[in-house]
Amino acid sequence: MLKKRKSGLSLGAWITLIFTIIVFASIIPTGTCSCQIQAEIETKVKDNLRSILAGQKLFASLYLLDQDIDGCGEYGTLVNLSKAYGSEERVLSNLIPKNLELNGEKAISQEGYLFQVFLPGECDFSTPEEVTDAREEYFRCYAWPLEHLNRVQRIFVMDQNGDIYASYSKNKAPKANAVVLATEDTENGWGAPLADKEESKDGGMWWKLPLGSPKENIHHH
Repeated sequence: MLKKRKSGLSLGAWITLIFTIIVFASIIPTGTCSCQIQAEIETKVKDNLRSILAGQKLFASLYLLDQDIDGCGEYGTLVNLSKAYGSEERVLSNLIPKNLELNGEKAISQEGYLFQVFLPGECDFSTPEEVTDAREEYFRCYAWPLEHLNRVQRIFVMDQNGDIYASYSKNKAPKANAVVLATEDTENGWGAPLADKEESKDGGMWWKLPLGSPKENIHHH
C-alpha cells in the first residue's frame, strides 16, 4: 500500500522563507525611521523660517532700517536681524532663532540646514529709491541642507507673506530667483507669482505647502 505524501513546504523552503522575512523586517523599519528623522528635521526648519518671519515683521515695524527716512521700515538680512538691538527705549534681543549660528550672510541650524535672506537689489530696479521701496515690501528666505544625505531631502523658501514653498534638494545653494516662475520676465521676480507645481527659474519644480500641516508627507510630490 502506497503511503500518502505529506503536503507543505520542505525544510529548505521554510528556511528560505524565514530568512526573507527577517531581511524585510530589518529593511522596513530603517526606511521608516529615516523618513521620520527627515520629517522631524523639516518641521524644525519650517519653525525657524516662521521665527525669521516674525523677526522681520518686528524689525520693519520698528523702523530699525529706514534708509530713505520715509517712516516705512525695510526688511533686513540675517546679519541685520542678528544686530537688532534697538535704542534704550526699544531694547531688542537678537531677532533670529537662537539655534541658528551666523556664518557670513548665511546661518546654519543645529539640524544641518543653511538659511539665507535675499532682498531686492540694484539689478532688479532702475534707481536706489526703487530698491529701498521694494525692500519695504519683499524678502525671501531660503533653507537648504548643508550636506547631501542618503535620504529624501528638500529645500524650502518663505516669502514676506509667510508662504512656504518646497522643492527637492539639488545639493547646491539657491539663487534669489530659484522659486520664481520660469516664464517671468524680470530676473528675480519681486512681486511676481512664485512657481507652484510649475517650472521655476532654477529648472526645477516647487510647490506651495498647505498651512497648518506640520506632518505633511515628504513623499507627496
